[in-house]
Amino acid sequence: RRSVEKGGNVMGKGIVAVGTITIVTGILASLFMTYAAFRVCPNLRISWADAEWSTLRILLSFGGAVFLITIAQQLRFQSDAVVIGSFISVGAVGVFAIGAKLVAYGTDTVQAMAQVFTPIFSHLEALQDRDELRRTLILGNRSSSMIAFPLTVGLVLGGRAFIRAWVGNSYATTSYPVLVVLAIPTMFYLAQAGSTKLLYGIGKHRTLALVLLAE
Repeated sequence: RRSVEKGGNVMGKGIVAVGTITIVTGILASLFMTYAAFRVCPNLRISWADAEWSTLRILLSFGGAVFLITIAQQLRFQSDAVVIGSFISVGAVGVFAIGAKLVAYGTDTVQAMAQVFTPIFSHLEALQDRDELRRTLILGNRSSSMIAFPLTVGLVLGGRAFIRAWVGNSYATTSYPVLVVLAIPTMFYLAQAGSTKLLYGIGKHRTLALVLLAE
């Protein structure tokens, strides 16, 4: 999708083309996942008659907390541009965004790995196996740390050269300090990625949502 977006932008179609491509590719991806689900589970059927209000309440309760977490994450990491543009300058938004984007890529990598622990936590919670739950939590955080720490070292050591090759030497001078300032504390946050997945897995993520909203 990113390649198609870049192509649309390069061909002079501008932001409207990029937005259209984003929407269309998102719809196509959803249709493909739907097709894959029915292909993997050929007996899958969707019917209103099979819907149960008790299940819907559980889904709404779980999904409501996830929605709040999503809003909190957007406020935490996407509102910076508004603050910077309002109190510093519009040009500073681009400087900040370059460093922040590289940190976001690293964050997505660790979170994608840690996500696999969520169903494991759910399974162990259903079995009431607290000892194995503790061991899996330690394993999840250890695995997160083993990915987060090297990624951060790579960003700190090679970030300036990467930014220079990406957007030019002028941004390498201004955006690299932003990268370092964001990368180091984010590393410690990501080292505990397994803990947040534990809260999802055992259905205690409402507390996480309130904490993130407060932050």
